[in-house]
Amino acid sequence: MMGLLRKFNALFVSVVVVAVVASAAPASAAAGDPDPLSLLRGGGAAEQFGLGGDVTTVWICNSGTAADIQTFTLTDVVAWANSTISPYFSTISRGRYSNTFVGGGIVSASNPNACLAAGRVATSTSNVMVIDRTSAAGGFGGSGLAYYSGNSMTTGSLADPASSTSRGFWLGGGSYGLPSIGAHEVGHTLAWPHSGSGATGSVAPYDNQYDIMSGAGTDSGNSGVYDNFCGSLGPCEVTHTMAINRYASGWVDLDQIEIVARKGIVSDLNGPEAAGKQMALIPSPDPLVYYTVEARPNTGYDAVLPFGGVVVHTVDLTAACSTPICWGAARRQHPAVSAIDNANHLIGVGSSLTLNGVTITVTAATASGYNVSFTGTPTGCAMGPNPFTDFDANSFAFASVGCIRVLGITTGTSATTYSPKASVTREQMAAFLARLWRALGNTCSSTPAPFSDLAGSFAAADVACIYDLKVTSGLGLGTYGTAALVTREQMAAFLGRLWTALGKTCSTAPTPFTDISDSFAVPDISCIYAIGITKGATATTYNPKGNVNREEMGAFLARFWDAALI
Repeated sequence: MMGLLRKFNALFVSVVVVAVVASAAPASAAAGDPDPLSLLRGGGAAEQFGLGGDVTTVWICNSGTAADIQTFTLTDVVAWANSTISPYFSTISRGRYSNTFVGGGIVSASNPNACLAAGRVATSTSNVMVIDRTSAAGGFGGSGLAYYSGNSMTTGSLADPASSTSRGFWLGGGSYGLPSIGAHEVGHTLAWPHSGSGATGSVAPYDNQYDIMSGAGTDSGNSGVYDNFCGSLGPCEVTHTMAINRYASGWVDLDQIEIVARKGIVSDLNGPEAAGKQMALIPSPDPLVYYTVEARPNTGYDAVLPFGGVVVHTVDLTAACSTPICWGAARRQHPAVSAIDNANHLIGVGSSLTLNGVTITVTAATASGYNVSFTGTPTGCAMGPNPFTDFDANSFAFASVGCIRVLGITTGTSATTYSPKASVTREQMAAFLARLWRALGNTCSSTPAPFSDLAGSFAAADVACIYDLKVTSGLGLGTYGTAALVTREQMAAFLGRLWTALGKTCSTAPTPFTDISDSFAVPDISCIYAIGITKGATATTYNPKGNVNREEMGAFLARFWDAALI
């Protein structure tokens, strides 16, 4: 919902996005967003409705009194929407989404919700807009029904009529001619949420001027924030939305995203209307919370904003989302430096902001955006895509494998497979450990290891690395045993020794495991248990002689990364 603050006497109407558990969905509905970075947790309707051609049928509703009637016609409204709202979405989607408005007719109802319901029933296109002849400004909208079944969610698509999906939005008559309001409500039909500060105050959902979904700042001038929803400087201009919304809709590609996982990254972030990098991501210690960093220069639709720079937001999937699903409109996103009605989350040229151990510095303006440096290493395993088709998205290690992939610790067993249930070989273990060592900012020795069985091994250099670090001494008789499988006690020894090689101290406190008394790796098991790398096979057993599979190893490596950064 969006309303005009201060300038108009707004009519605020809450809209409830209906989400039901059901066995059936619209015929063309597909499973939730193909979310390659796992940023949205089955985020729902955004990409189902954000790619292709949307057709919005426009209805005029009479719900007011005879004295409270606007004089616009259906032709007027359709022409206004097609000349202002349609070009906006075509531009910000880079041509991947279009919205064409067509005339429907006149409906009558007693209140705004009833008006929208009447319009939906009569609509055969994918979206519906009902504009009331009352003078109040404001609106509400939603992306319609979601169908949950276990860990999956389905929604409608652009092939389904609004009468089936319950998509659509309502505008008060006072919103006619104000494109920011219409664009905001179309955003809600794409499952875009608000992004206000959430701070106490009447404008809390609408005090982020760097997002069309929440951009009502103050008119009073006391904070220097421009109200792009009909502020004193302009006639309700549209501005861009957050990059995470554009990603959710399928308008930002993987190669346009920088994942901040290592020290010393420098990136040119470009504005929403330019090619190139659109967003940087910084993880947090909570895997369901992360930060987005994006360029917002004073160009194109953002030319009306008084300040250009780099804006930083927090995206939180814990507050209103039900695990493992997060409906798009329930996603909590807000300025990373969150205080009511200000632009403290904007970083100007020459300024810095530190979040989760990463200092973001805007070093210079470029032709299309800003040059940004990221120094420091974040706490929390770096988020990253898990593209492996043989990996269950509900696996305990799904996110961990995405993490170690983006860190360069694994490339999978092929471009599309990871083989999660396959046992880890000693050759693979060497590669995992050496890459982990390098990802943590260290270098490896180039001196060959003294093992006779490394000829032709893809991991010969990695074995040399961990041999030099005293992480391995081989199997004896001058061999390393590249094809031998790694047991859980051997895994503990490998990781415990690598921990020591980092200059860190291992705990010698006893573990709760009753089955390790005769294991050579008791000290190492104590070490990795104390730092949170393993919890055991059960609460009281470790299973030291059992083999380690690649799924488990992904989790162990990601936990090691997190622990090493603390």
